[in-house]
Amino acid sequence: MNFNLTERIHARYLVACDGAHSWTRDKLNILADTISEDSTWGVLDIIPITDFRMLYLPVQATETDRNLADIRRSCSINSQPHGSIMTVPRENRLVRFYIHLRELEETAMQHPGCSPQAMVEIAKAIMKPYDLTYKHCDWWSTYPVRQRMILQELYANYDIKDQPTPGQTLQTSRVVRSNLNSMHTDGLYIYIWFSVFLAGDAAHTHSPKGGQGMNVSIQDTYNLIWKLAAVVTNGADAMILATYDSERRPVAKTLMDLDSRLVQAYEMEEKDTSSGIYEIRNRYAGFMAGVDVTYSDSILVTGKETVDPNLARNIKLGARLPSFLVVFHCDGAPVQLAQRLVSDGALGGGAARLLNLLDLPEPFHPYDDFLGWDYWKVFADDRDQAYTGYGIDKQDPGCLVLCRPDQHVAWVGSMEDVAGLDNYFSIFVGSSR
Repeated sequence: MNFNLTERIHARYLVACDGAHSWTRDKLNILADTISEDSTWGVLDIIPITDFRMLYLPVQATETDRNLADIRRSCSINSQPHGSIMTVPRENRLVRFYIHLRELEETAMQHPGCSPQAMVEIAKAIMKPYDLTYKHCDWWSTYPVRQRMILQELYANYDIKDQPTPGQTLQTSRVVRSNLNSMHTDGLYIYIWFSVFLAGDAAHTHSPKGGQGMNVSIQDTYNLIWKLAAVVTNGADAMILATYDSERRPVAKTLMDLDSRLVQAYEMEEKDTSSGIYEIRNRYAGFMAGVDVTYSDSILVTGKETVDPNLARNIKLGARLPSFLVVFHCDGAPVQLAQRLVSDGALGGGAARLLNLLDLPEPFHPYDDFLGWDYWKVFADDRDQAYTGYGIDKQDPGCLVLCRPDQHVAWVGSMEDVAGLDNYFSIFVGSSR
């Protein structure tokens, strides 16, 4: 490998998924709002040898405690004098331990290779009267954690020296088609052609207490990539890229709120004070599972005021489409509807009232000269789950539901509302760029 060789790569877009110490973010001089100071955590994957299996639970332990107290379950464990740890069962008998290195904070930062044995000793002290040892450690690391979220997640191809100050408008060499290409973040309007995007830890960092690091990071890119694909393949106007920030920034802010509440709850528990950790987790359970994330009105999510609420009473615009058990029309085999919502970059919809297969339009039974008919695009609700779950009256003609590639509901209309569907796509598809 020739380390003296410099290679320049020209790209239309750049997605920076380069972590909490993002090189891309630093080079673009993108500022971050620091919400909390550093704390140091250790993480290691070991095969634990332990008696942590409900052996010493106190008499007053709740049923929830009895259900959670086991090494093969995800647990949070707190000790007033020693701190807190979290456990996450993994594959091949491994268990991941997140350990707050409160007693070794300064040492761990000066010597980031803090040994796994030292971490296990801390975990052992926290878990007393349970015992903990190990023979095999698969991986370990130490890292500082702080709550931080960048002030602006989308940047254009302009020189760093040209970075605008609040209140200043920056024009790029590309002609801006309309104000829909502008973006408002934290009091700053910038009319630009977005080309650099930050995702995951490059855009927001937090403690591991909510177990949301990878979840929210994957959601970031899941939200972005289908939009980039739609633009790159010349099917959509680049204005849709502005929705990456407008949709994901509120999620990151909710994540910071969840994390702040959990950090405070853990600190209260370490002080032997009632903390409400389980209450917080229950309150945010839908968010943590990803099913309660709802995107607001935009060019990609139809405004609620334009949709008849009686068409599908339980389908929420901007939210993930709930999944219900249906059966294939062709063979009666049961399947969760979400399994058929393939993330192939295409926006797709379904009719809520099903007819004879060949009476439906051709997209419901496409024909291939080699493979023949595709019978697996039509479903029946013989268990009466979908109609009830979606809030659709069986006596009505039904409705059309348009889902984005990330499975969020974009538009709902009647079976005959072709004009409404055309209008939805006409805003960002086929326009000049």
